[in-house]
Amino acid sequence: MEEKQPTLDLAIRDLFKEIPQGFLKALTNKQATKFITISLTDVDIRPDFVVELEDTNILHVEFQSFNDQSMPFRMLIYKALLKSKFKDKTISQVVLYIGEEKLRMANSIEDDGLKFWYKLVDVRDIPCQYLMESENLADKILACLCDVKDPRNYLIRIFTELSKLPDHDRKRYEKLLKSLLKKRKLLIQTFIKLQEESAMPISFTWEEIVSDPFFKKGLEEGKLEEAREALLEYIETKYDKIPEGIKDKVEKINDIQKLKELRKSVIKSNSLDEVIDLFKNI
Repeated sequence: MEEKQPTLDLAIRDLFKEIPQGFLKALTNKQATKFITISLTDVDIRPDFVVELEDTNILHVEFQSFNDQSMPFRMLIYKALLKSKFKDKTISQVVLYIGEEKLRMANSIEDDGLKFWYKLVDVRDIPCQYLMESENLADKILACLCDVKDPRNYLIRIFTELSKLPDHDRKRYEKLLKSLLKKRKLLIQTFIKLQEESAMPISFTWEEIVSDPFFKKGLEEGKLEEAREALLEYIETKYDKIPEGIKDKVEKINDIQKLKELRKSVIKSNSLDEVIDLFKNI
């Protein structure tokens, strides 16, 4: 029986367990020395990635594939629980955004007697070439999520390197790479062209990717993200701002047709108050 394709989040977690030093240095400018498997409470709250750094302090990374406005509160909970486990350590936190749509999350909380923040990194701001020079294969695979300036060269290099691995390892890494490629449209388009040219030593086809249920789900999520982005961008372009609370409401809409109808209504609107009224019952 064929193994299930890992989801994007699971694929990234799997690769990070190999401690991709190049990627971590891009995030923190430090090397990691030890991977930490940890459950933080009795209800099994598990952070995505925790390592001990070369200075013996702790790095916590969460991988986020969509704009979640509750992220600062989740990170605050993680920070408190991690600090209770590692009382004498400094806890550094990073949210690594791997989504397709524009990054629109906050990374801080300022409230009565509380100031909290963490580092928020869009993976596309990390240069792909930097990771491709790493000796760690996990770094090179994760590079496909970054700012890939030359998709053709990247794909040929990575698949050529994978082709040199023992069969079991090659299949495992190809499966992880497939999961990541589904989030990058330009790489997928380049992949199809290279496959047609027979320019890559690969053991799977484009048809295998598109038939995967996780890919189909990813396409649907991508269309939703694009529709949400289009609606928010039009409001901001027309009125120079997005009213408070509108972003959160748009993020909760999972109906593409509804998003299109709202966008048409915004186009016809004559004031920001009319736009606010459109979202009153959402």
